[in-house]
Amino acid sequence: MNIQVQRKPPRLEITNAVDIMFFMLIFFILFSTLRHGQAGIDVNLPQAVSGKAMQVQDFVISVDDNKELYWGNQPLAIGELGPKIESQLRKNPNSRFIVQADRNLRYYDLVKVLDKARLAGGTKVALAVQPAESRN
Repeated sequence: MNIQVQRKPPRLEITNAVDIMFFMLIFFILFSTLRHGQAGIDVNLPQAVSGKAMQVQDFVISVDDNKELYWGNQPLAIGELGPKIESQLRKNPNSRFIVQADRNLRYYDLVKVLDKARLAGGTKVALAVQPAESRN
């Protein structure tokens, strides 16, 4: 005896997949708009041909052309820089610090900031530059 059962063609339910893709799209759009480059104030960086763009999550110390010092976006006195770096190094000894100095800042003023950072124990200190077009 041969019994035949009538089967319905298989159906692919994509409603859940569409919902997941929609939420992922919203997440990536929000994440990309909230996270844009390094923190810090706007300074006019010098250009360097050897400079490379880097995505880092470090602590940015900015110095504008008026010799005003900033920790991220927060104003900071030069005397507060050492304790701020020491505090961060106690939390994470591998912290790196990037100094964004305006190109019109005097060399002496930049050295004062670098000296404070090094005296506080910041051995991983870098200078930010604007990548320039190479001249061959």
